[in-house]
Amino acid sequence: MDSKITLDSIRSAKNHSHPVEKIRKRAVTLNEKNWKIEFKWVKSHTGIYGNDIADGLAKEATQNHYVTCSSIPKSVMKKDTRKESIRKWQSQWEETTKGATIK
Repeated sequence: MDSKITLDSIRSAKNHSHPVEKIRKRAVTLNEKNWKIEFKWVKSHTGIYGNDIADGLAKEATQNHYVTCSSIPKSVMKKDTRKESIRKWQSQWEETTKGATIK
């Protein structure tokens, strides 16, 4: 890792952010499968093969237009999604019943 802040976050028992917890859980899972996981700080762009690859992938990820980050709480997103789904359903239902003739 070339981000000392990220490494410190992973090591800190006080940090429970979602990405950090996800990294910790993945490390535990891999450890249970007999993988040896070590987190070490490496100065960026030092010519270390794995570090150069990681830098390239990180740069590519920041340029990916399909990746989005949001600080909107999940509960708000669920509520808004539900409202929009109901609105669309209502609109479709109204369109399909307009042409129907009741006999």
